[in-house]
Amino acid sequence: ERFAVWLISWKGQKGQSAEEGGCALKMKVKRGKKARKLMAFYSTHFGFHEPFQVLIDGTFCQAALTTRTHIKERLPKYLTAEVQLLTTKCVLAELDQLGEDFLGAKLLCKRFMTRKCGHKSPLVASECIKSLIGEANPGRYAVATQDSSLTRALAHVPGVPIIILNNTALVLEKPSKASLRFVAQQNARKLQVPQSEAQQLQFLNAQANPLAALQQQQNADSKPKAKKRKHKSGPNPLSCKKKKAPSADKKTDRPASSSAPSSASAS
Repeated sequence: ERFAVWLISWKGQKGQSAEEGGCALKMKVKRGKKARKLMAFYSTHFGFHEPFQVLIDGTFCQAALTTRTHIKERLPKYLTAEVQLLTTKCVLAELDQLGEDFLGAKLLCKRFMTRKCGHKSPLVASECIKSLIGEANPGRYAVATQDSSLTRALAHVPGVPIIILNNTALVLEKPSKASLRFVAQQNARKLQVPQSEAQQLQFLNAQANPLAALQQQQNADSKPKAKKRKHKSGPNPLSCKKKKAPSADKKTDRPASSSAPSSASAS
C-alpha cells in the first residue's frame, strides 16, 4: 500500500513538472516571437540590420552572473539573429573602480568587443553610452542594461532598443513614445504630396477635363469677395470746439443804438 501511494504521488509530481515545463516552453516561444517583431520594427523604420550591435554595461553583466545567464548563447537565440556584443573602455574602467565585488562582471565584459568611445579620461558608464547613442543613434546600437536612469534617458531618443534581464528571462522592451512619434511623423510625410507634383496633377486634370477645369475657375471667380469692414471713426475734432462767448463791447453797443431813435423823436 505504501508503494502504491508513493507511485501515485510520484506520477502526480511528474505530470505537474511536465505541465510546468510545457508552460515555460510556451512562454519562451512567445517571448521569442515578440522579440522578432520588435526587431523587425527597428529594422524597417530605423535601418537596423544583422549582426545587431548590442552595447552591454556592467549592471547587465552583474545581473547575468547572479542569475547564471549565459549572454553569448542566450541573446542570439532570443533575437533569432546574429548579434555582436560590445562594451567600452569607460565601462571596464568603472567596473575596475568598483573593486573585487564586481571582478566577475569585469571579466565577463572583457570577453566582449571593445567599441572605441573616444574618451581620453574615462566617464561614468551611463554617460559614455549616452554619448555613443547621441540624439539619433547613428551607430544603430541596442543597449543591454539594468540601470533604470539610463533606460529613462534613452527613452527620449528615437530608435534605441533596450534589453533587460527579468530574473533569468531576457526581455526586449517595447518601443518608446519617442520612437513611435518619429515613425508617425515619417508616415505622415510620406502621405503628403509635394507642391510640384500637386501642380503637375492639376495641369494633367485640366488637360483631361477642360470643361471641368473651366467650370471650377468660373466658380472661383464668381465667389463674392469679402467686404472690408469699415472701422468706426471718431467724432470730427472741429465740430467738438466750444462756441465763443460774446464779448463785453458788443453787449454795451446794443442799448446805445436803440436810444438814438428815441432822441430823434423827441426833437
